[in-house]
Amino acid sequence: MDIGVGPRIAYLSFDRVRPYLEVTARLLWAEFRMSETLGDLRAAETKKVKGDFALSIALGADARVTDRITVKAKAGFMPSSGGVDGQVSLGALYGF
Repeated sequence: MDIGVGPRIAYLSFDRVRPYLEVTARLLWAEFRMSETLGDLRAAETKKVKGDFALSIALGADARVTDRITVKAKAGFMPSSGGVDGQVSLGALYGF
């Protein structure tokens, strides 16, 4: 499971485009179960991953195309084991 929380500061003065700055703290934890059969031998092992914590910062914008369709774009930076990685996200939302 991956949980991300943090503040988003948005500029609300434009009519259809809402730019924002987002700072996110992420925490990851998971459990993996592996099983293996080799002839008459069988084994199962469970591995747990806990505590992978990272902070990220991103700039983005939500653009309302129509009353029901919103296009989202975001780009930012997140630390990785070798330094810093970039992140890019594009999406569309349809409201009912």
